[in-house]
Amino acid sequence: MGPQEFTRRLHRQLARNRNHGFEQLHVCGRTGYLIKATLLLHGYTVIIKATTADKQHLIQAEADNYGYLRSLQGKHIPVCLGTFTPRVSYWYHGEPMEQMMILSWSGSRLQHVINDDNSSFFHKECEKALAVLRSHGVVHGDSEWRNMLWDDMGGRLIVIDLEDMKWLKRPRALEPTSGNTRHGHRVGEEKSRQRLLSSSTAVCT
Repeated sequence: MGPQEFTRRLHRQLARNRNHGFEQLHVCGRTGYLIKATLLLHGYTVIIKATTADKQHLIQAEADNYGYLRSLQGKHIPVCLGTFTPRVSYWYHGEPMEQMMILSWSGSRLQHVINDDNSSFFHKECEKALAVLRSHGVVHGDSEWRNMLWDDMGGRLIVIDLEDMKWLKRPRALEPTSGNTRHGHRVGEEKSRQRLLSSSTAVCT
């Protein structure tokens, strides 16, 4: 099942029942709200980042950034499966959600994992991850712990919230592809996509 079909099925599940397989995590960032979503027929668990009409452009900018950094998806940043506009009304903390982006479920929020005993290790891992981003021509605009995940299974740090990246060099225009959603963003390598999507037991809190 490719990203476009996954997105279509998850969207259809949401249209049928807003609560069945969807759990609001009550985590709100500058751009949007987080929802834990499970495609029930297959058991795949992902994260949906949902936002209001006035912030749709931020979600799209972030999806574009994932597209530009597709080679890092599943390794240093989550896999982005695409975006969609919900066909049904969906409210979160009293706000109507107008745009949703689907991301792989990629680990635990580092701010809940880091402590005095492991802080030195995670600082080094953070520096490595940010160095990889810089080597691809970008600087993360908000590299706080809240924007880092720790993938315990893969033993790697994952950087999230890419809407506010600073480009050190102008990125190439995204090429149209047939392997993703209406916006044409391709996911990372197939092996990484399958591994991340098939992990329905990871923790992201």
